[in-house]
Amino acid sequence: MASACSIPKREVEESIRETGVYSLEDLQVGAEIAKFSEMGLPTKTPYGLEFCAKNSLDNQDIRKIIESILDRPRWGCIKIYSDKLPSDQALFFHNPSSYLEEPAAPALLVRLCSPGSRIVYYKGSHIQNISPIELEGWGLLALPRVEMKKEGIIEKEVPMKNGGFRLGFTVLEGFCVNVGFASESEVRFWAKMELPDTEAVKAKADELKLRGFNINISFVGEKARAASME
Repeated sequence: MASACSIPKREVEESIRETGVYSLEDLQVGAEIAKFSEMGLPTKTPYGLEFCAKNSLDNQDIRKIIESILDRPRWGCIKIYSDKLPSDQALFFHNPSSYLEEPAAPALLVRLCSPGSRIVYYKGSHIQNISPIELEGWGLLALPRVEMKKEGIIEKEVPMKNGGFRLGFTVLEGFCVNVGFASESEVRFWAKMELPDTEAVKAKADELKLRGFNINISFVGEKARAASME
């Protein structure tokens, strides 16, 4: 599935570098996300992997943008977050302060938002000296929203009536599927995506590799998955 919307590459690149985010409302993508949700958001299945692939690097406009920002991007995560997250917190995947001296961005998310979602972004926070702390139970870093009210950061709520792409968060309403890519040097510090050790999933992973996806994954059997959840 390709997006019906044209993505202005230069505008997106400039926005991501300067503000840390770019948003685009897309009716077709929103409809696909709604369908994906009705199926139970099966990210660790062949269908789920294909859904994420088609809405990220398989979209040539998005691929060009990601590859212009990241050197040899590695697909490193699939995360789903919703309005169950605390709305009084600004959330981060990593500490922006850790990368202030880096010559290029270490990671980039393609954030696919559900129709009717409302998400707050903190434009400029990616280059600020801030120190969020771990939000227990979520695998995210957080800082109270009130502490984001500082020079150089603009809080911007973006309603997505039809859903769509987010390249780049407080979730006020709805949910988002986050497909994360990172540079070779950054992904070394990420845990590998654990996928079921089945022939169908392995075949899909091999197919994606042949299509140019460099995926940071490991295959885990039923017993190992059960042990990891204890």
